[in-house]
Amino acid sequence: VVDRPPAIPGLPPTVWVDVDGTEKISGTGSFSNQNEAEVITQAVISLVSRGGINAEDIGVISLYRSQVYLLTNAVENTVREAVGMSKKQAAQIKVSTVDAFQG
Repeated sequence: VVDRPPAIPGLPPTVWVDVDGTEKISGTGSFSNQNEAEVITQAVISLVSRGGINAEDIGVISLYRSQVYLLTNAVENTVREAVGMSKKQAAQIKVSTVDAFQG
């Protein structure tokens, strides 16, 4: 494994964000948290617009499929519109579960 330099000087390649909010449980037993989705959406917007990070270099990991659904919608709409991305570019931001990133 090769060490990656930070994408933004002063920040590590992986950032954990603790957000207060209320979790909702879906009919399938999966969790989502709207506050977390909003914080992550703003972080992605900042990475792209101010950090100069390419969409394909951003990955958002969630433990829950319901949260992945919320985040994917936010990336496809809010992030895309905020930074002027095409749908194809926005689709390059990977939002998935831990399992998907592992395998």
